[in-house]
Amino acid sequence: MPRFLWKGSSSFGLVNIPVLLYSAENRNSFDLTLLDRRDTKPVGFKRYNNFVRAEEIAPTSFETPYYLAPDKRGETGDAFLRET
Repeated sequence: MPRFLWKGSSSFGLVNIPVLLYSAENRNSFDLTLLDRRDTKPVGFKRYNNFVRAEEIAPTSFETPYYLAPDKRGETGDAFLRET
């Protein structure tokens, strides 16, 4: 069973369903470190947390597909929504 990445809930009116977020793909890759030619040390980088509008983000930035599944406690609520 794959491990979930996030745990939360989804609400529809009075029905609250606990859900789990899973990655929909299995990537078996390795990480490459970029080295500086002069001294063969790893090249550093800075991370920025900038808030932008959704239209400014290219669709290719969303590479990994995900899916939501009901938590064990939410199976009855999920069945209720599925039947309606």
